[in-house]
Amino acid sequence: MSTILTPQQVNTLVERAMRDSALKQALLDHPHAAVQSQLGVEVPAGKTLRVIQAPAQTVTVVIPSRPADWPDNLSVEAATARLRGDLAAQEGKAQRTNEVWSQLTARAWQDAAFTQRLIQDPKAAVSQELAVSLPNDFSLQVFIDDPDQQHLILPSVEGEELSDEQLERVAGGGSPWRRSIDSSRIIDSINWHDLVTLERVPYVTS
Repeated sequence: MSTILTPQQVNTLVERAMRDSALKQALLDHPHAAVQSQLGVEVPAGKTLRVIQAPAQTVTVVIPSRPADWPDNLSVEAATARLRGDLAAQEGKAQRTNEVWSQLTARAWQDAAFTQRLIQDPKAAVSQELAVSLPNDFSLQVFIDDPDQQHLILPSVEGEELSDEQLERVAGGGSPWRRSIDSSRIIDSINWHDLVTLERVPYVTS
């Protein structure tokens, strides 16, 4: 995965930005300088940290770059299981959210055609992969990391609107994956998994 920022560093930046509008703007305008100022981390030459303001009422998903030490011949099912194994401590909705994310990430890592569909028409790609019908008003955007570029998503809500617990959830709650799925809809407790299963189609595992 990208080595520009660790998940913990991303969580720290997002939480600070949601409390500090000046920092939020600095991250959007000059992300490399803001990261060095806040964390003392210098973005390596040739690498890019792209900070994106998530649109309101849109679920924004980041697919991280594939780990360099993972076997090239790993199947989608094996990659999904391996990702889910890293999330074994998660419970309830967080676990279900991460299960869905793991399936989409594993498919993108192992299937270049699926990755292109995610970029071109993310809603259709996700609907097909999970065998579900997403609501008409469900808006989704997907960003793909690579070894030289990492995306950091800032949710579309202001810090003063959130409790400490909500801020922690937005920032990731300590999970390396939760940061990839940030939106005001999720902050309002409309979970990604709940959105996927609104029409009560059973969740499809790999």
